[in-house]
Amino acid sequence: MKSPIRLTTLIFTLALTLACVLTAPPSVPPTIGANFTVSAITPNIPTTSPASIKMMSGVFIVTDHNVAIQPATYTNPAVDGIVIRTFWRNVQPAPDMFDWSFIDSQIQAASASGKKVILVVLPGAFTPAWALQGVQTAQFVVDYGFVQGQTVTLPLPWDATYLSRWFAFVHVLGQRYDSNPAVVNVPATGPTSISEEMSLPNDPTAVTEWKQLGYTLQMYESAWQQTLAAYTQSFPTTQISLTFYPGLAIPDASSESATRVDLANFAFNRYGQHVAFQENGLSARKNAPSLGYDLVQQYSAKTTVGFEMGTSATEKPDQMGGATAVSALRASVDLGLAAGVKFLEIYEKDELNPTLQPILAHMHSALLP
Repeated sequence: MKSPIRLTTLIFTLALTLACVLTAPPSVPPTIGANFTVSAITPNIPTTSPASIKMMSGVFIVTDHNVAIQPATYTNPAVDGIVIRTFWRNVQPAPDMFDWSFIDSQIQAASASGKKVILVVLPGAFTPAWALQGVQTAQFVVDYGFVQGQTVTLPLPWDATYLSRWFAFVHVLGQRYDSNPAVVNVPATGPTSISEEMSLPNDPTAVTEWKQLGYTLQMYESAWQQTLAAYTQSFPTTQISLTFYPGLAIPDASSESATRVDLANFAFNRYGQHVAFQENGLSARKNAPSLGYDLVQQYSAKTTVGFEMGTSATEKPDQMGGATAVSALRASVDLGLAAGVKFLEIYEKDELNPTLQPILAHMHSALLP
């Protein structure tokens, strides 16, 4: 059910020492003003005791965005939790109105079955129109993911107006769900495009456009540092995920790996176990582990790490590295477990496949805390 929430009492101020103090410019609607402060970024000082943070582990089930999890999933003893994925524009269609119905219904269903929740709300290409007013944007044809081939409008990741509006929403999201014991992880998003990954359109045409728009490695990393500060403060008892993806090859190809390494180091040095690390797209089809895989493995002894499968082994076993769904999922699961992960996300079509139940039971047992 829709519940309008007036935010007129909030005044949003972001104090960040690495770059500048972000404040909402005059174009920000008055209802978005907020009194929430992002603390100054100070490296090498974890801010939260691990004992006070809800940690996650186990098998989590993911399905399409804005689609409810099937009832049969909640009764599967090998399932530890679900991934809720929705869009900012769906949850906050107007500056002073929120629709929590989809998220609430999924959390309630998970809680009733003793399952945990990873909560993903995507801005970027799914930012509501009102939040783009006065924001610098650009259009890109997406060459990957579930909107492949579509032209999307992206707010520039470092745009101060965009970030201030998004962080105000993250604050409200945290007020609503941080204290819920079922919600154990919230992936950080903001300087993103079509997923929770640190991804931006990166084909040659897109890279040329990013250069014209003024992209720099420092500006992009600063936006992510601000994002992590906003999330960890808005969710003081819930683990936050940083989902790896190559950076843009600007000024050169070395920046692709530098982005991931820099932000992983920053996140762990600053927030310790408050931040988990994840890479999406796990598949045994790949001949060699990616840098993202190596980073997940590197941090496996230090904080929570995990993978999301690249696709459904039931639908596309060849893309998951096997001739059949069974061989493809088993090989991909074993590859993930070899990195020392604490959680794995698999697609619901695989979780509901009767022939894959022994593999799910194996995953569940291997990931027990």
